[in-house]
Amino acid sequence: MTEAGMGGKAKAGASFGSRPLTAEHVLIIIDEFRAAAGPGVYLMRPWTCAAIAAAGHGRIGGIPTHRSEKEMLDAVREATMRLKPLNKANGKLAELVIDIMIMRR
Repeated sequence: MTEAGMGGKAKAGASFGSRPLTAEHVLIIIDEFRAAAGPGVYLMRPWTCAAIAAAGHGRIGGIPTHRSEKEMLDAVREATMRLKPLNKANGKLAELVIDIMIMRR
């Protein structure tokens, strides 16, 4: 995935529609989700915000690790489900995160 005129360097941005989120974006989404979900839903693992965001960036040494937008979205969904940032409702949170990523196209 190189761009002409870049000397063979990989592009900085994703080559597909949805843009990855930052850890701050993930935290904002979680805060809004918790507020809408009502009492009893809380953030158990704050560090997961960074891990979920990193799953969407998918780069090692600047080289993209996701071959498609679907693969990137699946990685974020899986990270959210496996890491379980909330005490409950992580499936619904994963759906919301993916929907927001798709809307950011």
